[in-house]
Amino acid sequence: MDKVILHGGGPDLKKIFTDLRGEKVFNGLSVVYVICAIEKSVSLRQKFQNEWPETAAFLKKLGAIRAEAVDSENFSHICEFDTVILADGSSEYLLPQLVKLKFRRRLLNSDIKNVIGIGAGAIALSVQGIGTKNYVEFAYDGLGIVDERIMLHYRPGKGKNYPDFIKLMDYQYLERSVCGRYSEAGWDAEHNMFGLGIFSRIDYRDEGERYFPGLCRKRVREVYLRLRFLRYALIIANKGIKLFRKKDYKFKLTVGWGEKL
Repeated sequence: MDKVILHGGGPDLKKIFTDLRGEKVFNGLSVVYVICAIEKSVSLRQKFQNEWPETAAFLKKLGAIRAEAVDSENFSHICEFDTVILADGSSEYLLPQLVKLKFRRRLLNSDIKNVIGIGAGAIALSVQGIGTKNYVEFAYDGLGIVDERIMLHYRPGKGKNYPDFIKLMDYQYLERSVCGRYSEAGWDAEHNMFGLGIFSRIDYRDEGERYFPGLCRKRVREVYLRLRFLRYALIIANKGIKLFRKKDYKFKLTVGWGEKL
């Protein structure tokens, strides 16, 4: 995974795709549009099916070499594509579906290059997002692929109760680029539930780090031993040795491998 985009949404899907063209998430790549968020609505699904041939043709016009749509029944096919787009719709329905379909694990263990969340899809990729439930504002916990808290469909004067959330108006979006992917095995009580285990770390440019249980797909360009004792951290890697002084007291002993992009 190289890039994550959180898009505020909007009724004109072609405008959304045109705005994203500059992020190079379509040109020369295969694209899959995931419609789990609208599955429950018969009318929305029918409208989508009627419009999809034209939408797919438009994606190809923007440079996509392949464009398909999937739902929960053929969800496993998303790993065959370069760019995954999570459609807008019902966050209340989408989030449990993505958990059930093990979307986060599939994403981290695939060769997917880009993932785009539109509306409800953006909430799913974030730590937390403000959408609606029964026509009132509601805070949903996302999957935490990126460390952002967002509010959708922002208008001036709205969102006073959520000062720390990034406000996205229609057709606004955030782009987060991945600059490193690593996995570590060993003793780390901070990131392993029972101390001993395996976890992965994704470094985002200008955003920091996100940790996930288990392995993530990456090339192995760097191997290192990490020792953390009290307030000191020692990293012995094939690219050199580093010693850091930390603010808190911890013990860690892990072996890591991965790549810096």
